[in-house]
Order: sequence, then C-alpha cells, then structure tokens
Amino acid sequence: MLKGPSGANWAFEGFKVMTEMRLLIADGTPVPLTSKAFDALVVLIENRDRVVTKDELLRSVWPDVDVEEGNLTQQVFLLRKALGESAQQPRCIVTVPGHGYRFTARVNPLPEDVAAPATPSNGDAARPAAQGRGSMFSATGLAGFGVSALLATVLGLGWISLNKAAVPLDFTRHITRITESGKAGLSAISRDGRYVAYVENDGDQYSLWVKQVGTEAKTQVVSRQPLQLGFSTFAPDGKHIYFTRRSARGPMGILSRIPVLGGLETLILDDVDSPVSFSPDGREFVFQRGTAEGPTIVVAAAGGGSQRTLTTLKSPLRFGFFAPDWSPDGKVVAAVVFDASNNSRSIVLLPVDGGSGRELYRTNSGIGRLRWLPDGSGLLTVISEGTDRRAFAGVSGGAIWRIEYPGGRAERLTSDLANHDPCCLDIGANGGVVANAVNTLVSDLFIASADRLDTLRPLTSDHPVVGRHSWLPDNDTMVYRDLRGRLNAVRKDSRAFSLPVPDGQDVAGGVSACGDGRYVVFSAMPGKNIWRVAPNAGGAVKLTSGFLDFNPACSPDGKWVYYASRPTQEASVSLWRVSIEGGTPAPLEVFSSYDVLPSPTGRLIYYATDWVEKGADRNRPDRWEVISSSDHTRLFAVDVTGDATGGMMTRWAPDESGLDYVVTRNGVSNIWRQPLTGGPPVQITRFSMGRIFSFAWSPDGRWLSLAMGAYRSDIVLMSSEP
Repeated sequence: MLKGPSGANWAFEGFKVMTEMRLLIADGTPVPLTSKAFDALVVLIENRDRVVTKDELLRSVWPDVDVEEGNLTQQVFLLRKALGESAQQPRCIVTVPGHGYRFTARVNPLPEDVAAPATPSNGDAARPAAQGRGSMFSATGLAGFGVSALLATVLGLGWISLNKAAVPLDFTRHITRITESGKAGLSAISRDGRYVAYVENDGDQYSLWVKQVGTEAKTQVVSRQPLQLGFSTFAPDGKHIYFTRRSARGPMGILSRIPVLGGLETLILDDVDSPVSFSPDGREFVFQRGTAEGPTIVVAAAGGGSQRTLTTLKSPLRFGFFAPDWSPDGKVVAAVVFDASNNSRSIVLLPVDGGSGRELYRTNSGIGRLRWLPDGSGLLTVISEGTDRRAFAGVSGGAIWRIEYPGGRAERLTSDLANHDPCCLDIGANGGVVANAVNTLVSDLFIASADRLDTLRPLTSDHPVVGRHSWLPDNDTMVYRDLRGRLNAVRKDSRAFSLPVPDGQDVAGGVSACGDGRYVVFSAMPGKNIWRVAPNAGGAVKLTSGFLDFNPACSPDGKWVYYASRPTQEASVSLWRVSIEGGTPAPLEVFSSYDVLPSPTGRLIYYATDWVEKGADRNRPDRWEVISSSDHTRLFAVDVTGDATGGMMTRWAPDESGLDYVVTRNGVSNIWRQPLTGGPPVQITRFSMGRIFSFAWSPDGRWLSLAMGAYRSDIVLMSSEP
C-alpha cells in the first residue's frame, strides 16, 4: 500500500526536504523544483522501502486529473536534475524497468522544528555593478514572473534596530509558505502585517488575492481576466488595496482601488507607470509617469483628484523603473535615477516642498524598489551584484541591502545565494515585515522530430537555456546562452561543448547561427553590441558600435547580420544590417522595431513594430510585418494576436508559409502559426505541460528544439528570528 505524506522532514545525500514548506534544500540554499517534482520526491521517500509503480506515482502526484505518462517522465527528469543525477548515473532514484522507481539513498529524519535555510550575512560587501531596467508589464513584473519565480514575503517577529550594524541581520532564518499554487507573485503586505496581497498568473489570466497571515483564509478580490495586473499597495489605513492594471487599449497603466476583502472597484487614475507610495497621513501618494517632457514624478490626492509634478528629468538622466517612496517624516521622496552617460544608478532624495534634492548613494548596479524603514534610519532595496546577466533572461535579482540615512553607508542583509526580485520589496509599519520576490528559472533544451512533436527528448540538464537559440546548418548542432552569459552548443545526441567568448564580455542574447556555418553572432555586454565567432576556431570580432545593438539575426547566405539598434543615446530604435565581415552598418528605414528575422531562403524579412502611421490609432496592438529583402516592399501585415506570449521572439515556419509564435494558456505553452495567406492561426504543438522560453526549427525543417521549463512563484513568510 502506498504511504501518504507524513509531514516529516528528512535529510539525505547533502539534501534536506522540508515538507511543510515544500522546500528542497542543498547546502542551505533552496533548490529550484517544480511543484509536481517535489510531490514525486515526497512520495518516493515515504515509500523508499519498495518500488513505487508509475501508476501509483501518477495517482499520487495528479490525484484529480488523468495525465499521460510522459508528464511523469518529465517531472522525474527535473527531479533527477535537481539531485545532480541522471537515469544512467543514479544517486538516489533508480529506475526499475517495466515497473517504476525506487528511492535508494539513505534517509535520516529531521526534528520537526528544524529551521529552513540560514545563510550568513556578508555585512558590507563590495558595491555591485549595473543592471538594466524593465517596464511595468515586463520581465521584472508580470510577464516575467510567468517563468519560474519563487516569491518571498519576509516577516519579522518585531522591530529590530538596524542601527546596530554590529549585529548583522539575516532574513532567511525562518520560512513559512503562504501559497502553493506555483503562480503567485507581485506581493504586498499590510502595515500591521495581517494581510498579504498577491497576483496569480495562469499564463493568460490574472487575478488579485488577499490572504490573512497565520490562517488559511484567502479572498479573490479581483477575478481572473486577460488584462495584466501590476503592482499593489495597501492604503495606510489598511482598508483598501491600490493596484495597477494594463489598459485594454495599450501598455498604459490604470490605477484602481478595492476594499481589502473585496467589493466595489473604484477607478482612481490613468497613466500610472509604477506602484504608488503614500504620504504618512495617507492623504496623497507619489508615483512615476512618462510624459512628453521626460520621466516625471507626480504627487496626487489619494482619491486621484489634484495632481502636481514633483520633478522631471532630461536625457541622459531618467528615473529607475520602480516606485519612488515617501519618507516616514513626510519631508522627502526617495527615487532611483539612472545616468545613461556613465551607466550608473543613484538613490536621490527629493524634498516634497520642491527644494533642491541630493544624492544619498551611487552604484553601477541595478537598484530595485526603495522602501523606507519606519524609523527613518535608512532604506531597504534589492541591489544586483556584478553585471547581472539574469536581467536579460527575465530572471533579474540580487540581495537585499540597507542604505543608511543620512550617511548613505550600504550594508547587505541577505546572502547573494538568494535571487531576490527588485520589483516587490515592501515593509510593514513596525519594520519587521518585508515583502520580496526570489526568482528561480528551470529551463532545459528538448528536441522532437517534426512528425512526432508530442515526443520530447531532453538534451541539457546542467544549466538553464535562456533567450533565443539557433541551429547550425549541419541540422545536428544547436547553440544557446545560459544564465552565466556563456555561449554553448549541444548536438542531437546530447554531446555538448562551449564556444569561445571574448575576455570581459558576456553573451546577453540573440544567439543566431549563419546559414553558411562559418559564424555564430550574438549580442554581448558590457558595450551592448553585436559580435561574431567561428564555432570551431573562435576569433571573436565586434561588428557594431551603436549605443544599444540587440536581437541579431544572421542571413541564410551568411553575408549579413540584421539587428535592432538605438544608434545614439538620443535616437529611437530602428532596424539595421551590417556585413558579416564588418564595416559601416546601413539602416533598413524601419523604425520602432525591436525584432527582425530573415526567412529560411532569405527572400523575405519579418519584423515586429509598434510604429503608428499618422492619423492611426496610437493605442493599437503591435504589428508583425513581412517585407521583400530585395526592395523592402511590404507584403504582409497583421496585428499581434492578444494571446501571444509576451517577450517571446517570433520564428519563421520552415517552409516560409507563416510566422510561428508561442501561446501560453493555464501555464502551458504551445506553438501556433499565423499563415501569410491570411486566415486564423493554426495550432502546431499540443503539449499538456511546461512553459516554452524559446524554440527553433532545424534548417531542414525535420526537427524542433525547445527551451522548456517553468517559473515557480509562491508566497512565503520569512523571518530574521528563529
């Protein structure tokens, strides 16, 4: 008889399993693991005295739904990857052919009160280097937490004075899980610490929930809908939640208010580009807005009535993406300023009465949302360490830091092993309640033959595959980058090797193999330009030198590289091409486009654009357009379908009959095709689980490769006290 979960905690082979918190921990660090893989692990450990059949695992892990055996195979693959083993070289899980699996590692029970991972504070660590910014509905917001994020809410048991620098704080000593859906993100916590608000993302539907801390009571306050929900903020009196929603007519944010436990929704203000932060008396709030004059910080009445501009910046300065924060004494607003001339970030203090501001802290790293400590002794924020390659994968993050006020001394409060999201830091009125997101990505490369797209075979397991990947013309080798900014290659038989990258450069995205097989091109940082490298001989060469060059695509004949570029700091983004041998780039006269790809034969060029012709609706969706590569005549145009997964690059069908793109519904991604002859899209794949992060057809059209996995998002409570 299959044993049910006992709620016990176990240790084995250097791992700890915390069943109540649903955590797998290695060396004090949570290990990325999908919910179903964790369930399978628990069942195997509970029944380690015998072989667990596949049918038993299917019934235990998916008790209320009939699923195919391939779903179990994929979850066991992910579990083995997390444990550092494979089916060929098992350490803990042995396959019994024709029957099922047996857990063979020696397991030791742990005390019920064992603490969750505790990592030492690093005190005053070196100040890190810079990270890029996002947008309200982009990777460090809703579109990105659809990939596997672990959202954390940090709950202290009382006020601990952060002025005592000799006593380092550690916000990872005690963890309690709040949600188990794997889809929760963008949390906020009420000032009294009683309620946590969060958004659930089903891949194509969004809803806002409130859960009472310490109980199982939760309420859906905004029902599921296709319009993306953004950041939320509790009103100071704790009676309402202010939240943003993407407008149905474009990317503009709309601010609304709703009672904490649900009720009538009230529209407060439109054109809101950040979370809001309230004044101490709750009568006003401050937020960011993009204007024709430049990025602006606006102060508005709590009901959305009167508005006034606090300050506006001019290029090369702009405000960081995340919200400004009102100080506890009501005198200043803290904001992040990005200086494009030297790639630095600063925390600046802006007097509410309109006086001169001053800089508190400067770094070359990304700075996340700022939150004042209630006693005014400093601010908490997330700072990314080093050149954060994760920002290019939609998995941005870093450590939680305290910036002392008024001196500006920086002190790291969490270990850099945790990948805290910069978007969602929040803090309660007593200073012991902090909300934050910790991101984790599970993404591996799989392959399927074109005539058996339902049968996937894994190719990688050692590091996540991120961004666009590409096939070499041998129809056998795929090239891709990982989270560490390395350029890798893997063959269909899983043999892998690395490609050389210039010293001091990291691959930032846009990996594209040239059709003649001589070179692979990619965008790199620092410098944000396009490079080429020979797959076998190395010899990296820089091809462009614009202010920002990205999304390169090499032509099928290997002679040209197409790419999107912001050639100067003041210029808009447009499309260009440059010879594979280098030289002077030439514009395509296509503006406001961020993605370009020549067709397999090179006769056509696809690009995506948000360009609006004079007199047209400026809030219309983005468009996919196809032009002739010879004379740039427009041949096809279609509005981007509303269910296309944001942030995913479009691909050509192997026979050039249409454009392939990703649709994610209920957390599962599939590939659809928009025919160039017009008519409705056609579904190409029918996967029942997994998120697609990139895909590519082999040059002969006989193989489909996919970077697939999951972002996991769950709310947990974390405390600095045991």
